[in-house]
Amino acid sequence: MGILLNVPGTSKVFESPIIVIEHLESKPTRWLIAEYIESYEVARENGLELVISRVHDPVLASLLDKNDIPYTYVSAREIGCSSPSIVMDLRAPKPLEPWEAHTAVCIVIGGIMGDYPPRARGLLLLHDLPGFSARNLGPGQMSIHTSTWAVAQVYSGKRVRDLEVDGPAVLWLESPFGRYSVELPFVYPLGRNGSPIVPKRIRDLLESGIVWDEEYL
Repeated sequence: MGILLNVPGTSKVFESPIIVIEHLESKPTRWLIAEYIESYEVARENGLELVISRVHDPVLASLLDKNDIPYTYVSAREIGCSSPSIVMDLRAPKPLEPWEAHTAVCIVIGGIMGDYPPRARGLLLLHDLPGFSARNLGPGQMSIHTSTWAVAQVYSGKRVRDLEVDGPAVLWLESPFGRYSVELPFVYPLGRNGSPIVPKRIRDLLESGIVWDEEYL
């Protein structure tokens, strides 16, 4: 099954399942853009379509264009996501199952930054998407990129309980301000040595001093 989506500059049939990141932030930050780029890359690497929805900010639209990331001005419901579709919600009572990931038309992830402790903004998605099923990706709060990675892992056949993740993640970084540690209040995939795998774009932003430039917690 596919959805004909008019993304800026083209009309394309996106084959389901489509990962839809509903943009919920008021402004595009460098961190948010990095999360979107990483999410798009991990989705494509795993044979999944990904679209950013609710993009009204011209700066965000320009940055997504620059990185060839599909986006639309309307919501997941308005682009044609219909039952069976799934909203990822930390508070959902059931985990996402591999068969659900394969049969869903859309899998919706909230494009949310700076929610620690969580403020349940994901509930807005459930309110706006009546009839969608709510599923979780485990008990830990994930970044946008990690949520996309986890959906891709479940799509490939893994159960949520078997995902190797942990957090909060403590990183030691080198920056213009010297060596320092930062705690990211999210769970991340674990590498072979048991340390969190934080995408290089995110590490580079941290080392550039973004923790002083932007409010990210």
